[in-house]
Amino acid sequence: MIKILQGDVFEKLKEVEEKSIQSIITSPPYFRLRDYGDKSQIGWEESTKSYIENLGKVFQICKEKLKDDGLLFIVISDTYYYPRPEEIKIWGKNGNGTLRPGIIKEEGYKKSSLLCIPQRLTIKLIELGYIFRQQIIWQKPSCMPESTKKRFTNDYEVILMFSKEEKYKFNQLKEQMKTKDLNRPRGSKGTLKLNSGLRQERSNKEEYLRNMRAVWSINNDCLQLNHFATFPEKLVRRLIKCSTDENNVVMDPFVGSGTTLKVAKFLNRSGIGIELNQEYVKIAKERISDDLFNKIEII
Repeated sequence: MIKILQGDVFEKLKEVEEKSIQSIITSPPYFRLRDYGDKSQIGWEESTKSYIENLGKVFQICKEKLKDDGLLFIVISDTYYYPRPEEIKIWGKNGNGTLRPGIIKEEGYKKSSLLCIPQRLTIKLIELGYIFRQQIIWQKPSCMPESTKKRFTNDYEVILMFSKEEKYKFNQLKEQMKTKDLNRPRGSKGTLKLNSGLRQERSNKEEYLRNMRAVWSINNDCLQLNHFATFPEKLVRRLIKCSTDENNVVMDPFVGSGTTLKVAKFLNRSGIGIELNQEYVKIAKERISDDLFNKIEII
């Protein structure tokens, strides 16, 4: 069952049953990078303090909705501080051509400094009682080009992983070892021998699987939709598989174009999404329906 709750995230979260969600996978609007067309939207605050406070309130409510053995994954990026005069409403453009609102004033930062959004959010959630388990690096081989001459091109975002309790559901994912060393790997309790049939005969050597590493090289999905902030289905698939079993419930409080719900349904999980923008709700419904699943409840 897939359900999309349309409206303000604070109000709609009240409709979600407590301790009913196994995994929350989401990417909240980034700070002052894009206007989603509603003055009550998160990400449009004038200061990082207000932005982090609002996100903290959202994830504090989410904590009540998570099962005790549930996990929270947040895909988040940083923002550079480019201050603008108060009388100017727009300050530059994003790489995809959308207008960037800019920031009026941020105490303690000089122009062109990163604002440490992921770090601030991490500390905030720790203060709210979450356990910060890991930071996963999502590296983008086909990242957006940058014309900067004073730093390296940014080709990654971070995925913050939090749990409610010390013990939680986690299905370890495996990947093929990339080392050419044919000796038995150290720490082999975390390694499985790969019996690959014909492949074994061709290589004429033992191949092993290892615990998946925390740097994931995954290209963005190319969607012909009016939504710029989609994350790839392959990334969401990993997060859902590691944190849930079939028939568990996955939630995305900032559902956007619906990737989390689409993948959840494909993997035989239930899904709950919340989205403020009515146009994005239509996009999400269309994407999930295209996947031959048309049982979508819009509330």
